[in-house]
Amino acid sequence: MTVDDWKTARQGPRICFVTDRYPPDIGGIACSAGRLVSHLVNAGYDMHVFVRSDIPPPATNGLGGMHPLHIYRVPSDPMRLRAAINFYHERIGFDLFHGFSIPSAFACLSAAVCRGLPLIANIGYFEGQSYQNRKSKVVFGHASWIIASTMASLSRAHRIVDIASKSSVIRIGV
Repeated sequence: MTVDDWKTARQGPRICFVTDRYPPDIGGIACSAGRLVSHLVNAGYDMHVFVRSDIPPPATNGLGGMHPLHIYRVPSDPMRLRAAINFYHERIGFDLFHGFSIPSAFACLSAAVCRGLPLIANIGYFEGQSYQNRKSKVVFGHASWIIASTMASLSRAHRIVDIASKSSVIRIGV
């Protein structure tokens, strides 16, 4: 199947989902990311998951074909990650970008903003972190929507950039 055949035959919107951990990785971030992606696949979305990892990919990397879930383990080096996202976006054409952390959202930023596409930034998994840094400010300023797992995180982010009209709380485990 060619890329053009695949583009024509797709089922639902294509989402570029970037995360630091994803199953079979162990931990809360991996479980939450896996659960969210599973729900989106079941809802008909065509998910392309980019896992920021220097660990060699498992044998199931990139399921290919018409399967609505594609997993890419890419180096955590920011430049190589952005290059991989742009490479696949130029060939596939994502409809939406979702960064499952501030660094992950930052990696999606150029591809989303340059093409006028939505970017969702999930800031909920590092509740104690400071948002007083360049990456956080840029992500908060350019993201279409910001998700956190507590109102305290959104309040801290709002003190940096006005995000009141583009943010919501989604509790962990929901």
